[in-house]
Amino acid sequence: IRIRELLAEQHGCTIDNIFVGNGSDEVLSLATEAYTENDGAIGFFNPSYSLYPVLTDIRDVKQAEFPLPASSEELAQLSKNTKMPDLFFLTNPNAPTSTIFSLEALEEFCKNTSSVVIVDEAYGDFSNQKSATTLIDKYPNLLVCRTLSKSYSLAGIRLGYLVGNVELIEALYKIKDSYNVNMLTQVAAIAALEDLDWMKENCKRICATRDRIK
Repeated sequence: IRIRELLAEQHGCTIDNIFVGNGSDEVLSLATEAYTENDGAIGFFNPSYSLYPVLTDIRDVKQAEFPLPASSEELAQLSKNTKMPDLFFLTNPNAPTSTIFSLEALEEFCKNTSSVVIVDEAYGDFSNQKSATTLIDKYPNLLVCRTLSKSYSLAGIRLGYLVGNVELIEALYKIKDSYNVNMLTQVAAIAALEDLDWMKENCKRICATRDRIK
């Protein structure tokens, strides 16, 4: 509960809006089970995180692959004119291209679709844009995935989480393993989340290295 309390404080929500898992990969995998019908489909952009098609194949549902939009304007129009799948993974900033879509475009995308949209912000702390978690109260179909692997440099402890609509979060707790986050991970995660100043300095160092080698 302490991890969820810290995350809720960080994102301006309640602990009921937070699901914590054994790394973001487990969180995304559980989402394919919770939000996709057996005859449904999972959508994602190409190029993007290579795990999405793997999870779709494991779930044994259709892949709805879309070309990566070239701009925020193109993203905003996409869900207006296209039949959308049950679940859509949208990485922002996108890996491996570093494409960033505006919050306004994400809002339009969510507003015009009945899909459950998971905005994967694994690299969100390295951008200057506000997190899409600021939109969860407006869009009940929106979930935001985050991780301690990148900006906290804690990939080895395996801690990922979702922020979003209470009903969607409850669905994940119904299907997760009973003890999916071990005690050592919890201790390390709590220490990290209680020291956000260190994480922010870590981000600055990583961004400075990125800028230097461009």
